[in-house]
Amino acid sequence: MRLLILLLGLAFLISCKKEVAATSISLGEEDGIQVTYYHYEVNTVSPFTIDFDQDGVDDVLLSSKNVVSQIIGVSPELTIEPLHSDCAMLVERTDDTTYVQYAYQSTTNQAGVSMEIFSEAFSCDEIAPNGVMHSTQIGEQLLPKSSGDFISFDNYYSSSKAFLTKASFANYEWIGTTNQGVEQYQLCVYYNDCYSFPTEVSRFVGVRINTAQGVKLGWIRFRFSGSTNLTIESWAIQE
Repeated sequence: MRLLILLLGLAFLISCKKEVAATSISLGEEDGIQVTYYHYEVNTVSPFTIDFDQDGVDDVLLSSKNVVSQIIGVSPELTIEPLHSDCAMLVERTDDTTYVQYAYQSTTNQAGVSMEIFSEAFSCDEIAPNGVMHSTQIGEQLLPKSSGDFISFDNYYSSSKAFLTKASFANYEWIGTTNQGVEQYQLCVYYNDCYSFPTEVSRFVGVRINTAQGVKLGWIRFRFSGSTNLTIESWAIQE
């Protein structure tokens, strides 16, 4: 009788045990995965949100914009942003090296006033022969994956906003006037060319989501066209 009670108790515990998702998945594989196929063009007027576990709370925002600068002109920016700390995306940590190019210009403005412009151009690439290394720091970038690649809980994920392209920007400010009446200005330009996500090909971005049923893995599959456009093809989460 005691053995029967123990067996019944064990059966009850097993039946009540929360189902645990697999610790790794193959991207594109549909066994044990809830896949949503959805063709959508994300551009500057059409952002898009994804609710992976369909709990009524959006998990990720994909958005795009053009940033207009009087100095640089139009600069594109496209981001994928987790909307809460329970959602994170697969990223790689990189050593981001910044180079700086110094330049000097002497000119006159439309009023005939003499001007001196001291400029600094910052970039991830050594854009000119006189460019020098400015700094190196640890950064994060989305880690593009292909169909059949594996992701797991052991990979590195981040809930920070991720950039496919990031807008360049510039600061232009007056320094002062010399004793000779020359107006001096400082120009700093930041070219955000550090991002190199593959274009014109379908790629996966892995995600990790803490749901009411436990932590699960998933993905977003899309085709990045460069600049400010991408096409969502599907997204998925473990069942």
